[in-house]
Amino acid sequence: MKRSVLLFFILAGYLNFANGQNLKDEAIEAKDPAYQCFIKLVDSSIIKYEHLKYKTPPLSYGYLEGDGEKLKYKAEDILCFQDEKGYWLRIVDPSLSRTPVVGRLSLDNFFAVRIAKGKIEMFMKYSNNGRSVSDDKYQSGSSYFIKKENVLNPLDKWGVGLKNMMKDNKAIYSNFDDSGKMKIKEMIEIVEEYNSSK
Repeated sequence: MKRSVLLFFILAGYLNFANGQNLKDEAIEAKDPAYQCFIKLVDSSIIKYEHLKYKTPPLSYGYLEGDGEKLKYKAEDILCFQDEKGYWLRIVDPSLSRTPVVGRLSLDNFFAVRIAKGKIEMFMKYSNNGRSVSDDKYQSGSSYFIKKENVLNPLDKWGVGLKNMMKDNKAIYSNFDDSGKMKIKEMIEIVEEYNSSK
């Protein structure tokens, strides 16, 4: 009995790791090819870096580090940034405080990583207590967003909002089945099909 429980946990851990790795690869593929690492500020200025990392020292607030130097930007000063792990967009959630506090979970709470790019973009906001953006876990505890042009909406598990963004492509729109829950991988495939269409 103990062995079967142990085997179950090992298998569950492996499956979670495999799912996380797949989305990690998609986040890296959805990076902006124009720059390796950068920060885009609210005034639309872009600051380029060779290396950009989010650091979370113990018993301290987290911060961005660019080319080995601690950066002084607050979360509300940044529209988006790109590090080695992906392209991150600031998601403004009205349920959170109006002024973000840059701290251990601030990037997780205010930024989402892009997992599909094109005419419609998909973003994943990882929000699991105690996890930072430097962790390689992308699947559990996540919420998803879709963006077309300047419209950013939460992604529902049936894909209704996603389907409505595809009205300009009659073939994909008419074949889109939003009658039941969809897996995030299925939605990513539909978005990639839409983005590759004319």
